[in-house]
Amino acid sequence: MQTHDTEQSRRLTALLTMAMLVVLAGCSTPPPRSGPAFKPAERFVGTLPCEDCGGIRTDLVIHRDPETGRPSGFLLNRERIDAAGGERTSSAWGSWEVARPAEGKTPARYHMTPEIGRELYYERRSNGALQPVSTQGERLTGADGRAVVLEPRPVRFPPTTATAMQRPDTAED
Repeated sequence: MQTHDTEQSRRLTALLTMAMLVVLAGCSTPPPRSGPAFKPAERFVGTLPCEDCGGIRTDLVIHRDPETGRPSGFLLNRERIDAAGGERTSSAWGSWEVARPAEGKTPARYHMTPEIGRELYYERRSNGALQPVSTQGERLTGADGRAVVLEPRPVRFPPTTATAMQRPDTAED
């Protein structure tokens, strides 16, 4: 009878050991990622200085490939505040790339190449904002000498078919 109890005790110990290993293995496995490590679209908004108007309201949306995270395009809308006659709004779109700085050097520089118009450059600030810079890397400042930046804002996409078909009193803003 003693050997039967010892055999059962060994089996129970082996079973508990295996169960514990399974539980520990489950704890060491990282949880699955809920989304990409990058944002597929980012939006930046601000008012840039203007010599002949009250400023240029700027709204920039940059897009990344949803699979790779590589830059895939941008859309830039600008509105001249209090512009005297002429065209008050303009839009540009095109491609962009990130120039990675050397370790310990200047922030990453975003190079925008619109389909039509001149190239644009922005530096990514430590707070996530973008600061316009010249082709030589000179940072844009306002008349008061302070840095001019485009601040990050939530991206708002057009409504989907499902939300567009909701009654106006139930549609989300």
